[in-house]
Amino acid sequence: MTDALLGTFRNMLQECRDKNLSGEHFDNMSKHVARLEELAQINDDMNAFNGTVMQEDLYIKISDCYSRLLSNQAMANQEEKGYDDSTLLKQSVDALRDAVKRLIESKENALQENKNYDPKEAYRKAMEFAERNESKNGMLSKEDAKKYGGGYKQMTAEGEKSIDETLKKTPNAFDNSAEIEVLMKNELLIKPIEALIALGEEPGMTLPRFLRLQIERGMDKAMEGSVVIREGLLFSYNSYKAMAVSPHHNERERQILESFDSIAAKSAFGVPNSHELMYARKRIEFYFEPLIIEWDTIKDRWEDIVYDLYLWSLSYCPFAP
Repeated sequence: MTDALLGTFRNMLQECRDKNLSGEHFDNMSKHVARLEELAQINDDMNAFNGTVMQEDLYIKISDCYSRLLSNQAMANQEEKGYDDSTLLKQSVDALRDAVKRLIESKENALQENKNYDPKEAYRKAMEFAERNESKNGMLSKEDAKKYGGGYKQMTAEGEKSIDETLKKTPNAFDNSAEIEVLMKNELLIKPIEALIALGEEPGMTLPRFLRLQIERGMDKAMEGSVVIREGLLFSYNSYKAMAVSPHHNERERQILESFDSIAAKSAFGVPNSHELMYARKRIEFYFEPLIIEWDTIKDRWEDIVYDLYLWSLSYCPFAP
């Protein structure tokens, strides 16, 4: 599913390559996309992936670099041809339309990939990869696989059997469409973009007036994705509450969400200052980090004690409680 999510940003980067764009913004965009790819590789959990992406503001950073690259290119081309207000305005509006199109396509691609997902095929490929890379990076060797699971073929067969049993009990066990709908709420991004498109298409609109009005009305701020960021923070808070990881995790997420709302309330356009929000978030995370470490340490020690008691009870069955 991450391939569909990342496809939009890969295409954006490739488009810039095809147009031979370069410079600081291109380098930063390449770095952010590479970081996105890295997170997709190391995170099996979509919640963890999206949480990290939102913490690092990668979507916004990539989109910002992309828009600056195209804007700089358009300005460079226009300098060669001479200033044309109507052409520049049309390019700006067309770029916004393209952004809406890409958002819609990315969600459709994610839903289509989810629809075509075959859990048994994915499991087979994972086992084939493990067999090809045995003894590398902690992979199970063929000897150990045979010793503990009857070999890779037997383990694959057992895994497929388990998947069939799971699907029999829960047909939608591997269906992530609900998660996609929750995580990719495109309407939150598309609505402010469409408002800008409508502004640009008003009769008699000029580029200077278009730029001035969107700043005066805070429409440029609305496109920064603050609504999506808040949805992500709320999702993270509710996820930690549902998983009951620890009271410190719950309180940390609650305070981060509250800080977002309080900073946004001070803004004239209801959009929090990104730097102020970042520093507020870091202060909260730094405060709770030692508390979480202490909690995890105590929990791990209790688990060790319970496991030792379990082994003791097996060793002394005649009188163990």
